[in-house]
Order: sequence, then C-alpha cells, then structure tokens
Amino acid sequence: MRPMSSSSPSDAMEQQAIERVAQRYRNEGYDVIVHPRGDQIPSFAAGFQLDLIATRSGESIIGEIKTNRIDLSSDHQITRLAEIVNAQPGWRLDVIVLEPETAVEKAAQEAPEPTDEQLIGILNAAEDLADKGYAPYACVVAWGGLEAAMRRLRDEGELYGRTNPNELMRTLYGNGFLSREQFERLRESYKIRSQVVHGLIPPKVDPELVRYVTATARYLASGEEAAVPSN
Repeated sequence: MRPMSSSSPSDAMEQQAIERVAQRYRNEGYDVIVHPRGDQIPSFAAGFQLDLIATRSGESIIGEIKTNRIDLSSDHQITRLAEIVNAQPGWRLDVIVLEPETAVEKAAQEAPEPTDEQLIGILNAAEDLADKGYAPYACVVAWGGLEAAMRRLRDEGELYGRTNPNELMRTLYGNGFLSREQFERLRESYKIRSQVVHGLIPPKVDPELVRYVTATARYLASGEEAAVPSN
C-alpha cells in the first residue's frame, strides 16, 4: 500500500521488485494483477492501494511488498488489512520484505531446525527457568522455541515470509494463525526478549507471559490454527 507518486529511479526499482514477486507467483500457477484498480479490487479491500492480487483455483492472495523492515513497521494500515483479509474465506495476505538477508538470517540457514523432541526440550527449559525465578532469560529461550514453531508452520503452509521474528509473526497473523490479541501479546513478549538479548534490564517479567509464549509455540507446532491460546 503506497500513495500515488511521480516516476523516479526509486519508483522504477520498486516496480521491478514487484514484477519479480509477481513472476514468482505466476511460476507457481497463479494469475496475477499488479497494482489492481477499480473493479479488480475486491469489495472488502476497497480504499486500499494494493500491490498485487494472485489467484488460482480456490485460492486468492493479496500481496504487499515492502522495501525493508522500516517500510513495513511504518505502514499502519497493514494490520487492518490483515484483519479484513483474514475474515474472507479463500483469501490470505502475503507480506514480502525485499531487504537483503542479514548476517543473522544467513547464519541461521547453516543450522538444522529442531526435531519435535528438541523443540519440546527448548520449551520445557524456558518454563523451568521461569519457575526458578529467571523469567527474563526464560523469555529469550521461550522465544527461541516460538521462532522454530513459526518457521515450521510457515514452511508447512507454504507461506511467504522471512526468518525475522517480527516478519514471521506478521506472516502468521496475516494468514489467520494468530488473532489480533495474540499478535499484540507476542509483540509485548518480544520486546522483553529483545531487551534481554541486547543487555538491557526489562521491567519485572510475569512468568505467566513466558508460559503464554511456550503455549503458543506448542499450538503452532501442532498446526492447530484455531487452538492458539488467547489468555
């Protein structure tokens, strides 16, 4: 979603990027409309300036392309669009961030994903730390398990989305695996996780928040879309 603007080198680069994403959908058998207008936009998305719509038998996608994470975080309409699209049967929202992979993301590709047993071990360790009074550090471990669960669900669902935790959350939220309330509570816990990782002192952490993260991870790993805890 973007305002109308005059042509510029940056506009041309952005358009080329959107065309590359559109071609990726076409290669997967979708019919694609880039920058749909008028009657091409479904009635439920009227008022939004969409980047593309991709359709194939029984499946319809609104694709939103962002240049980088700053572009994504500054788009305050994306959350509202996700809520609207989630309510439409047969539709989903894909958010694609074009920013090159970070060193952390590249390093992550060199390590294997946890097995079911290993994932359970990570989540159990987080809960054990919380029970022993180390909730801030437990939040970091819990988020490690949650990220693994989110990546697994993203891959199994053949969803677009990178390994950055915020983008994983947005991808699952945009595809109906998380409610708005769940999304906001996970964002709250992620803030604590980031503060601890970067050597900062977070406010007092409720151990129940850690258990919320681990419970969410267990549900996402099980693939039970409707069973994610809401409290």
